[in-house]
Amino acid sequence: PELVRNTLINLNENELALAKTIAIARNASNRKEGVADNIQDKKRTSIQIDIDGAEAELAFFKLINTYPESFFDTTNKSKSTGTDLGDVFLDDFSIDVKSTRYKTGQLIQSGAKTFKSKIDMYCLIIKEEDNIFNMKGFYPSSLLLQEKNYGKHFPGRPCFAIKQNVLMDYDECAKKVLTSSK
Repeated sequence: PELVRNTLINLNENELALAKTIAIARNASNRKEGVADNIQDKKRTSIQIDIDGAEAELAFFKLINTYPESFFDTTNKSKSTGTDLGDVFLDDFSIDVKSTRYKTGQLIQSGAKTFKSKIDMYCLIIKEEDNIFNMKGFYPSSLLLQEKNYGKHFPGRPCFAIKQNVLMDYDECAKKVLTSSK
């Protein structure tokens, strides 16, 4: 499929149930390993945020019509230790799918100002209704993880954030990733 901004994806009841099961398993694994919750949204619990994230990942896999093998891995992954290489690999790019419920929500990556990532690009997906997700676009990691995007954008810890209006279609983002890696 052509991966353009503002593409709607519907998940059925079984897909939503699967995403919830995976999110609960991931959350339990993280708590068992002592991983602290990194909640940027004080209105929801960590499990609700994890469910939204798993649903967004599954929606992305559905959009690209790819079996979600990596989706089923519930082991602890960390970008800071280099064990989190993203949610999806597409055309040899690692993509980290980010989610929010807020219509004007930003693409957010937590971490210290010196944070470095092995992720090539990010994708923002908004949960618009219980089963409807909107793929808002992509953004290169090399552009997101710049000092100008770092700060206290809302209550909580500082993070990297950008607004939706700068997100790109996949092809445009892929070109930027390729040119920035030279």
